Amino acid sequence: MNVPLAWYLFQVLVGCMLGDLGISGVLKDSVAFKFEQSSIHGLYIMHLFSLFFDYCTGFPRIFERHDPRYDKTDYSIYFLTMALPCFMSVYNIYFVEGVKRIPLNIVEYLTDVVLAYWISDDGGKITDAGLILNTSGFSKPEVELLSAALNSKFGFSTVVYTKRSKGRSYWIIYIPKGNLPLLRSLVLPHLHSSMHYKVGA
Repeated sequence: MNVPLAWYLFQVLVGCMLGDLGISGVLKDSVAFKFEQSSIHGLYIMHLFSLFFDYCTGFPRIFERHDPRYDKTDYSIYFLTMALPCFMSVYNIYFVEGVKRIPLNIVEYLTDVVLAYWISDDGGKITDAGLILNTSGFSKPEVELLSAALNSKFGFSTVVYTKRSKGRSYWIIYIPKGNLPLLRSLVLPHLHSSMHYKVGA
């Protein structure tokens, strides 16, 4: 099934791939994506489903996770796309021989829409230092590359901070408070209303 991918949706996928977007299957010339969010972000996941409705064969489902250590149950909502050739254009940006990495030319793919969906997926609440981008899943050189790309593309002055948890180091990006007016002007036209709080709007 050769369905074209609209430019706006291409940007959404590029942004979500910097965040929580997963791969549910890879064939020779097509790929399927898995969108998943905590149930508290139900409005946002349904917004994403509305964007990709024509690329899916089923509806969102609820997934239950129980942690016996704390006797705690969490819920998430997810949906799967079909495996389609048009998605390969996004997959090939980030994956080499099945391994995800940040491409050296990531700055060429950054747009206002990409940034809005990256923040929606992985942006933290605003702190005294600014907005956090939770990039803990990437290596230090990759996070530094992303930070430099943000600064070059949008004129931000982001910085990379080292954090430690459970004996391991990871790296996150701060967008300083002084950059927030510019940030809001870029992303608010594209942020779902349930995500406005992430930029203090």
